[in-house]
Amino acid sequence: MKILFLGGTGFVGRHMVSAALNCGHDVTIFTRNKTNSDIFPDVERLVGDRDGSLDTLIGRRWDAVVDVNGYVPRVVSDSLELLRGSVGRYLFVSAGNACFRAESSGEDFIIDENTPRTISGNPQTEEYWGGDYGALKARCEEAVEEVFPDNSLIFRLGVVAGPFDPTDRVTYWVDRVARGGEIFVPAKPDSPINFIDARDLADFTMLALEKSFSGIFNVAGQPLTWRDWLSACRLGSSSEVKFKWSADIQMIAGHVDLNSRPFGALPMMPGTTKTIFSSEKAVAAGLKYREQRETAADILSWHRGRSLSKDESTESLIHRSRKALDWGHVGDVRHWMAGLTSEQEMKLLQELD
Repeated sequence: MKILFLGGTGFVGRHMVSAALNCGHDVTIFTRNKTNSDIFPDVERLVGDRDGSLDTLIGRRWDAVVDVNGYVPRVVSDSLELLRGSVGRYLFVSAGNACFRAESSGEDFIIDENTPRTISGNPQTEEYWGGDYGALKARCEEAVEEVFPDNSLIFRLGVVAGPFDPTDRVTYWVDRVARGGEIFVPAKPDSPINFIDARDLADFTMLALEKSFSGIFNVAGQPLTWRDWLSACRLGSSSEVKFKWSADIQMIAGHVDLNSRPFGALPMMPGTTKTIFSSEKAVAAGLKYREQRETAADILSWHRGRSLSKDESTESLIHRSRKALDWGHVGDVRHWMAGLTSEQEMKLLQELD
């Protein structure tokens, strides 16, 4: 199969490209050639920009396209119109945020493929690192379905974890358990946590393309508890730890700025409403999950090869705000994108003593 990736060198796309190559597919990457330009040296690379410079795609044909980094409806529509008639199937990587979410009611709220889409309060905005992120994704989905009504495939993702994850939402917990000692956990042991290994997502992507799936699929992780996940992290690092549990959100917020890192000081912390992002349809179609212990061990192995700045100044935080092209970088320096500092964690642990 000939597969075109719009993106494919960052995180999710990187694992999808690897899976495609492992399956023996013929891969082309369309990229600005700015992110990880040294990976996949034997793969055809078309250089351009989705926002106004798509010329290298003209006159080519592929069996499928995987749109990994579509965030703005106008930009996605440009790609759709150019590729109309040039690809057999259009897979758009969306997000669970594209679905409507109920206000806190104390009851479980289940999101499946039939949940209504989010409606934007500002339909003209293209600022997708804010409150309109989900609504913009929803409008991108609608554009894909309009141009490819019979041959579109939409994956709605939750949190994705694994090597090369730029958000650190799951990596923080792997690293923190590996460092050992007393660990503050912002949940009860039986509270749910949910994420999917990027490689399981990539494998399901290949299955869906090879079997010509169409329609919408929620593609999230299998349900597990915080106790299960942190135990898997511990097995992957053999560290000596003592977990200190607290789900008191008011107490936590009173002692720590929860927004002190771009993806949160306490990533994956349960909210007041239990939202269940159901992937039953994907599982029935063949989505398979690896052991959490494997995910934790592989994240730790990758993470230990990184060099992260210890600078937590206000100026540093401003520079690494949530912009799509930063992903924790300030020049050649990489910063933590999520998690507590040692000082913040100490304050919370002292509060529990």
